[in-house]
Amino acid sequence: MIARCCGACRKRIIPKRELSDQVVGKSRFGVKLMSLIADMATNCRMPHRTIHRALNGWYGLRVSLGEISQVLHKVAEGGKEAYDDLLWEIRGSPVQTRTKPVGAKMVSMVTYGAFLLRRPGICRETRADQVGW
Repeated sequence: MIARCCGACRKRIIPKRELSDQVVGKSRFGVKLMSLIADMATNCRMPHRTIHRALNGWYGLRVSLGEISQVLHKVAEGGKEAYDDLLWEIRGSPVQTRTKPVGAKMVSMVTYGAFLLRRPGICRETRADQVGW
């Protein structure tokens, strides 16, 4: 940002910058950093203290454990509507169940309309499963 000086009154003027597309609410974190923290917590299953140390080591950011927790709450709150819509669509679709042998065990799969849900502890469907081999 560049401060300008008014020619008439000699007053220093700093333009106001619109950051609403980069920052959520009155947070000091941008959308990308919030996404990184959420990804580290959910996909990488990192505890808050490990996230704190990683952000400090990688970027030199000093983020408290409370701020990390607050970011995760904001991200969860932001995605709640999409999650509820998806859950509503799954619950409203027809249900089909099939069981087939995979290796030494039988695998149960439940299909809700276009959504395929596997029981816990089961490997992902391979390309051979998709084409019917």
